[in-house]
Amino acid sequence: MRNWLLIGLLAAGATLLTGCATMTRTGAENWADATQRMEIDLRALGDDVNLVIMNKKSTRLTRYYIP
Repeated sequence: MRNWLLIGLLAAGATLLTGCATMTRTGAENWADATQRMEIDLRALGDDVNLVIMNKKSTRLTRYYIP
């Protein structure tokens, strides 16, 4: 049972990361968008850590361009 659950989770994760290839967007385009979102989130994580340990003043603005 545990093996089936692991296989199901891996299949679901692969499906969510690659996305569906439709007529308007390819799998590569979906992958590029997901990668861009992860990079933006990781940059923002550094700002959040600095905010928690009070290295910077609190602000709602970000210095990163978010499309």
